[in-house]
Amino acid sequence: MDTDLAALLAQAETVSAMLQEHFWLITGVSIFASLPPIFVMFSKRVSGGAKVLWFLLTGTFSWLAYIPFLLLFRNGSKDN
Repeated sequence: MDTDLAALLAQAETVSAMLQEHFWLITGVSIFASLPPIFVMFSKRVSGGAKVLWFLLTGTFSWLAYIPFLLLFRNGSKDN
């Protein structure tokens, strides 16, 4: 039982050290991935239900949904 606890503590220390080592990388990737929903939320290209839909899509699929958003709603045109 003591060896199991010691192994778990060693594993927790390893994970903690890894997270501390890569803190800024994790933070940067998280900020980068959260940009598309923020861009959609403040966009004047769409409004109402379309904005909610695109916010949810970009929140889920990040840049993979933001690129079609930009292609579909170029120059703020609402006739699409």
